[in-house]
Amino acid sequence: MRSRSIAAAWAQLRAYPTRMVAVVLAIVLGVGFVAATLVFGATFRASLGAAVSARYVPTDVVVTGDSSVDQQKLLSTVRAVNGVDEAEYQPTAMPEFSSAGARGVLRLDAVPDDPRLRWFDLTSGTWPSSADQILIDAATAASTTLQLGSPVTITGHDGTDPLTVTVVGIADTTASAFSGAQNQAFAAGSLVSKLSLGSELSLGGDSGPIVAIAASGVSAEQLRGDIATAVPANVTVQTSATQIEQDLARVTGGATVLTIVLLGFAITAVVASGIVIANTFTILLTQRRRHIALTRCIGGSRGQVRSEVLAEAALVGAIGAVIGVAAGIGVGVLGARLAGLDAAGPVLPPLPLLFTGLGGIAFTALAAYAPASRAMRIAPLAALRPVADAAELKRASVLRLSVAGVLTLLGVVLMVAAVTVPALLLGMAGGALSACGILLLTRTFLPGALRVVGRLGGVFGPPGRLAAANAHRNPGRAAATTAALMLGVGLIVTLQVGASSAQASLDRNFAERYPVDIAITSTGSAIAPGVVEAVANVDGIRTSGVAIGAALESSGIGTTILGVGEEAAAALAAVPAELRDDTVIVPSHLLSAGLSVGDRITVRASGGSSEFTVAAGTLARQGINGDSLITTAAAIARLAPDAAPVAVWAAVDPDADLATVTATLNRLIAPEDGLSLGGSAPERAAIGSELGTVITLATALLAVAVIIAIVGIGNTLGLSVIERTRESALLRALGLHRRQLRLMLAVEAALLAGVGASIGVLAGIGYGWVGAASAFGQAGGPMVLDIPWGQLGLVLLLAVVAALLASVMPARRAARATPTQALAEV
Repeated sequence: MRSRSIAAAWAQLRAYPTRMVAVVLAIVLGVGFVAATLVFGATFRASLGAAVSARYVPTDVVVTGDSSVDQQKLLSTVRAVNGVDEAEYQPTAMPEFSSAGARGVLRLDAVPDDPRLRWFDLTSGTWPSSADQILIDAATAASTTLQLGSPVTITGHDGTDPLTVTVVGIADTTASAFSGAQNQAFAAGSLVSKLSLGSELSLGGDSGPIVAIAASGVSAEQLRGDIATAVPANVTVQTSATQIEQDLARVTGGATVLTIVLLGFAITAVVASGIVIANTFTILLTQRRRHIALTRCIGGSRGQVRSEVLAEAALVGAIGAVIGVAAGIGVGVLGARLAGLDAAGPVLPPLPLLFTGLGGIAFTALAAYAPASRAMRIAPLAALRPVADAAELKRASVLRLSVAGVLTLLGVVLMVAAVTVPALLLGMAGGALSACGILLLTRTFLPGALRVVGRLGGVFGPPGRLAAANAHRNPGRAAATTAALMLGVGLIVTLQVGASSAQASLDRNFAERYPVDIAITSTGSAIAPGVVEAVANVDGIRTSGVAIGAALESSGIGTTILGVGEEAAAALAAVPAELRDDTVIVPSHLLSAGLSVGDRITVRASGGSSEFTVAAGTLARQGINGDSLITTAAAIARLAPDAAPVAVWAAVDPDADLATVTATLNRLIAPEDGLSLGGSAPERAAIGSELGTVITLATALLAVAVIIAIVGIGNTLGLSVIERTRESALLRALGLHRRQLRLMLAVEAALLAGVGASIGVLAGIGYGWVGAASAFGQAGGPMVLDIPWGQLGLVLLLAVVAALLASVMPARRAARATPTQALAEV
């Protein structure tokens, strides 16, 4: 019986192969997404493994001790153990550095003396031969503009004077997990050991391990045991393989999380595929009513009908799964290559990929099960009717409506609770439940929406009115066609509204914390006039001004006083009323020391003394240090006539790129000693860049679900063209031109896509607001709802345009038939 069902299913596929193209494409996209995620994740993890192991691959044993261990004494002990061919201490320091074009923190590792322990290659220059030479990696050279021969000033954490070293070489460290993540350099072990004293390292409290190479004939495990016996109990001794496994477990958490997140997007694409598959089989089985009736009349059982449909679904699923897995492997390998995460080569996990393919087949059969079950319940005589009973088409499932209502109501309650409590996870659960309910209710509210929007079709004359009637005359088909589009567009809009609201909320938070966009302050001498002028000329700076400062001789509070000039005040988001000639703004932590707002204090500086009224405000956060008092420049001029500029405040143009402005200012102040960049703009730029990258990536991934939905619309139109062949012929016979027939199908596609995308946009706005409100409420910050209408309009427009493109092929097929051919019995 099974072989007969498979043969019948294969005959159907051979007879009408084009009807399954959209189903195969939906399966390919869904299965391919999952396969690509698995390959990308496996390749990423393998790359991390190779990166982590790079430093330890040349070694056999790793010896680490806490900060109380004398590393040099420990090194001597290890070298004295029988079976040790070579052992070296590999300290790490994190000193600050400055050069002509950059400043920051440098990860400084010791260059192994033994060439066998050098896990990286020298690409240009020479190896450091003295304590005044360093070697940098290629990524650091590119980001800091350092090159061979560049002088670099290094300041350690042990209170020693700054050291000037010279770059003598550039190395290729791409095999390292640290490559590109931070500025990386290498130097002689003596220099690194000196700088590592007091370094703030995330290395378990020590400044580096001791690595050992086993002598010929000695295994790594044997050497580990011998060294462990010789060293103190508070020293950890492990084989390099064990150390690599531990480090890999620590760093692959991010790769695992990334894989899980990508699989979440893949599930969305798979769900969209399932909707398209179920809708396609529903239409196909509706078209085969006579075939099913004939099978039942000649003795075919309900089980045979169902088996034939499921066998057809399994065959289609197998074809799509094979293509999808193959395509997914290619995309995953290519994605890892483009992201630079394939240092260990592509990795294809065989069992997960096998289960993905089998899962695609099973999911296709599952999606076709409900249409198959409905088909086998059709009585033979009822199926022989050319059109389904009107009562059957309009009958609403009480169970479906009940379940949909409960899910929607429960979801809304959870989302209200998530905003009230607040709790992000609660909001996500409520969003998922209410979304399922809305999708189930689509068949109920969609016809009304199509009727309202369908009136716009009248603009295109008779073809438009016919398209509107066709769009809503089969509510079940229209609902199934638009459900996948609602899902994809809704998720994209949720992300966009959530991200825009998050950015607006962060901007508001920053505006409250930082009254000025840019604050360049000096910790030492006065700011040079050239720097002030250069800041004013930076593209994107709307206005700027200087604040002058002076040291206080006696005030009973604070150590310095800052005077804000008119131009600097103009750069503030709002000039505080407390900024007056007879008032000083005092930091809040100084007020808590016994001083109160409204008190009168006497402030003395080099030029005299003045009395001021104490005020409080966030403007004090822009001082040159935490103890600065702030008043006007005119007041400072009376206290200290020789006061010099110690801060530059600037406002950024609203349309300016914060990342570009911040990068330009960083390059500008890098050569100047004692200058630091603050204000809201640098933090907003960093967060905005990360948020934008995440949202762009997520939107691109969710676009796969939208593509699947558009494929479903095209497939629905294509099958409806076959189903309405005689109807189209009659219209042609009555005078409808081919161009008008194509227009009718285009308007129908646009109506379906427009309504589905609009509902997705409206739902996405609500979900995005709930997500942002619950997230910011949970974090304890204020939330601002910001709707990016331009982005939402673009999403809606793209959905409609894509649907119009999807209607081209079905419309061409419908227009090719002549009235006499189309009226022939099929």
